[in-house]
Amino acid sequence: MALPPVLPRVGKSKQSLPPHYYEGFLEKKGPQDKGYKKFWTGLRGLTLYFYNTSRDAQYVEKLDLDDFVSLTDARSGPGAGDDGLRLSLKLKGREVKLKAESLEAREMWKGFVLTVVEMKVPSNLTLLPGHIYMMSEVLSKEQERRAQLKQRPSESSLAHKAVEEEMPDCYFKVSRTEAQVLLEKNPDCGNMLLRPGGDGKSISVTTRQILNSTPVIKHYRVSCLGREYVIDVEQPHHCSSLAEVVEYFVSNTKKTLVPLCLDQDYAEKLEFVEMDKENGESLWKAPAFPCPKPPKAGAIGRAIMPPFPRKPLVKSPPPGPSQVSEEEEEEDEQTYMNDKDVEAMKQTKPKPFGQCLEPSSIPPHLRKDGSSSSRLSCVGDLSSGISEELARKLEERRAALEN
Repeated sequence: MALPPVLPRVGKSKQSLPPHYYEGFLEKKGPQDKGYKKFWTGLRGLTLYFYNTSRDAQYVEKLDLDDFVSLTDARSGPGAGDDGLRLSLKLKGREVKLKAESLEAREMWKGFVLTVVEMKVPSNLTLLPGHIYMMSEVLSKEQERRAQLKQRPSESSLAHKAVEEEMPDCYFKVSRTEAQVLLEKNPDCGNMLLRPGGDGKSISVTTRQILNSTPVIKHYRVSCLGREYVIDVEQPHHCSSLAEVVEYFVSNTKKTLVPLCLDQDYAEKLEFVEMDKENGESLWKAPAFPCPKPPKAGAIGRAIMPPFPRKPLVKSPPPGPSQVSEEEEEEDEQTYMNDKDVEAMKQTKPKPFGQCLEPSSIPPHLRKDGSSSSRLSCVGDLSSGISEELARKLEERRAALEN
């Protein structure tokens, strides 16, 4: 039984991109690369997409062919052993080297790249009739793609105009990553929002739900066709406004999806970030404003009087004779506890200090032995006519000091 002929691998579907025109393994070396690196490569439009494996849906690199200059065979280095499998892709300002798996794959890559760049099937390549037919189909697809790009600006302008007129509350001008973070940080405000599409010409719906304690993120595309919105699901649904788009997701999920609505709360307390001088950490603090103390009990209703202003200090002139006499008269009118003794001292004349008192003038109860009497007799006589009471007080005070 004869085996069917092996056809080249073309049109492998990717989830993130439309089907490729052609795909296969290619080794790539850029201007900054030290050596070749092998990728699963796909051609779509004027772009080469590079994947780590053939099963990946997300590309790791891409190479735009807008600045295409030429694609020619590159000479192999001595001892390379690749038998002329290398290609030199020249773009404006740089050169990228490619290496195919076989001579047939090299010619196929050259044919498809030149077809989409020059918009014609090359005739100077060594190709089979089946290969030429495949490139003719790719040329038709590329012509259709470019025709759609020319029509999209007018359609997108109408779509954006309609969007600006009826923007729902759950529409946010954020990227895909920012939308996921927004839903994650506000789980109580909703789990669905609308945002601009990644291509800038459509609307995307991002949802976040919890399944067995694991968040599940989904993104849906809403295409803008004229004044209508088409939800790209298994059975495309047409809506006349974005409000109907939101209602479609809410009603068809039994109100499990809730549009995100953020409350605009205002802070009531002034707070700021301050750097700690010791450890350099940032602290969230509030300013310490001086607060009035509450009034004491029983002070309700009393008016708080401001302090009286102090009078300026004025230097008084030196006292005259009349003022001195008045002050002396005021001092004379004052009374003291020993007024009688002072009066007695004023009436007597003082004697020279050093004269001894006569023993007869010492009170009997203060007289002791000869030493005491002699000590007391050596006290300076203040006056000859001193009273016994004053002398007794003086002796008592002196005796207390000696003891």
